[in-house]
Amino acid sequence: MSERTRSFPNRILFGSLVALVSAGLSAASTAPAIYSTVLNTSNNHITITGNNFSPSGLAPTVVFATTALTLVSFTNHKLVATLPAGFAAASYPLTVVNSNSQAARLSVTIGAVGPAGPQGPTGPAGPQGPTGAAGARGAAGAEGPQGPPGTPAPPAILSGACFVSPNSPPNPTQGIFPGLGGQPGSPECFNGQNPADNTGLTGVGIPMPSAGVLQNLTLVGYGNSNVPWQGSIQVQVWVNFVATNLVCTAEVTTVGGKTSCSDLVDTVSVNAQDTVSVAMTGTAAPGSPSGVYMSSMSVSLEKQ
Repeated sequence: MSERTRSFPNRILFGSLVALVSAGLSAASTAPAIYSTVLNTSNNHITITGNNFSPSGLAPTVVFATTALTLVSFTNHKLVATLPAGFAAASYPLTVVNSNSQAARLSVTIGAVGPAGPQGPTGPAGPQGPTGAAGARGAAGAEGPQGPPGTPAPPAILSGACFVSPNSPPNPTQGIFPGLGGQPGSPECFNGQNPADNTGLTGVGIPMPSAGVLQNLTLVGYGNSNVPWQGSIQVQVWVNFVATNLVCTAEVTTVGGKTSCSDLVDTVSVNAQDTVSVAMTGTAAPGSPSGVYMSSMSVSLEKQ
């Protein structure tokens, strides 16, 4: 029993080797071979002789350089194909793939190909030809799709502030905010400056460095706790010494209390070098002291 067990794998190995050798011999027996080629320049036919071009009776494939040739006739030992015109004198690879998808290759030379000669001298430049006429303008292309909206830049904040000394008599009821068009050296509120004065002596204004849109006017003020004054404070944006619709009014109803107003709806467009001022106008309520009594006010607006 042990002898049979040891010899059985050997018989399997021998059988496998026989099968592999047989398969290899079978594949080798059908591999194509190219013996010679002849080119007939009168009809551009190339005749190829060899073996195993069609072992299964089907037409083989012939490729000259990278061009697949049209077969005129074929047998297992001879092929005739048409070679297209236009091939210059040179050596080209020829490939025959038989009906079993096996390939044979041979280098074929057309004409006499000698070694390259030395490079000749550079010839003189020829005269410049006349300029050709301009071609007709092409039709306009279709409009492309609209791109996504860009991210708007953050707005610039324009601001000004003023104060009133408790002991100073607030005689004027109008003025321009310092920092927003008021004359330098006049930090007090209601300084008597007039934004309609375009002489530059009172309402100087601030020039815009670039075009944009003014918006979101906001005022915050604090009344004077020492004077029982009530009334209203109007702030308004002026451009080039002309009042705009960007305006808000704050009511002062509590002595010494906080008041505020804003215009978050209206906008004003400005150009570069336009002069901008923010003016204040006070109106006392009936029974309140004359003038305007405010401790401090701050105003701001955005330029987009």
